[in-house]
Amino acid sequence: MSINPTIGDKDILQRRTGANPKYNGVQAVVDSGMTTELAHYMRSNIVKTKRQPGELFKRLRTDAIAAFLRRQEPKSILEDGGFARPMDEYGGPENAFDNCATSYLLLDCREVEQYTACHIKTALHYPKIKLHHSTNPFLPEMYAYKNKTKMCIVLYDLEEEAVLHLANTMFQKGVDNIAIVAGGLREFAQDYADLLTASPPVPIFPRDLRLKRRAEEVTHARSEARTTMSHKPKSLSSSLARSTRKGTF
Repeated sequence: MSINPTIGDKDILQRRTGANPKYNGVQAVVDSGMTTELAHYMRSNIVKTKRQPGELFKRLRTDAIAAFLRRQEPKSILEDGGFARPMDEYGGPENAFDNCATSYLLLDCREVEQYTACHIKTALHYPKIKLHHSTNPFLPEMYAYKNKTKMCIVLYDLEEEAVLHLANTMFQKGVDNIAIVAGGLREFAQDYADLLTASPPVPIFPRDLRLKRRAEEVTHARSEARTTMSHKPKSLSSSLARSTRKGTF
């Protein structure tokens, strides 16, 4: 035993660092990247804007539909002959349609009561049962757009419940320029509620709040995937290999 007194605290290495209350809910995890559970969640919950396997039609973003509708709005002309919006001057007093733009025929495939309550401006009602008629399965307005250059027939419902099957069936019936609104009316109403005929049938959330909610959902799905993977039993092949290895010695 040393006769010299120790300098400082001899148990300093055993002293634990005080916890910061700011990080009480943070756990030490290892981000293993994309998992099967997370990929399935993102594939089933995030709005799909690209053509999916088995789909014969196109998917249009909501901003493309909104841009088309805004081009159709009449120019605002003041009493003195000027324009209410500065950029309207370059389009002339009339609603000059862009020659290089695509014209869309919007068809609402929901029930007639839902269509009457609220729908996208200029959209026509197309009952789902009409497509299965042996004669005249299309509306008269559809023949003016069917397979025409720079024209497209666009279907939509609330959340793509029925339009997937309808769009595929229309393509099989000879309508090549068929498309749907990605995300349906629910996604369109989030950013373009002013282009609806009435109050939206779904609640509206600010874009930053929607992005935050989706990020939280993905984070939760990722943590659930980690928990599921960490509690899975070891594979049978590993157990057999270990038992065989022990028996050989």
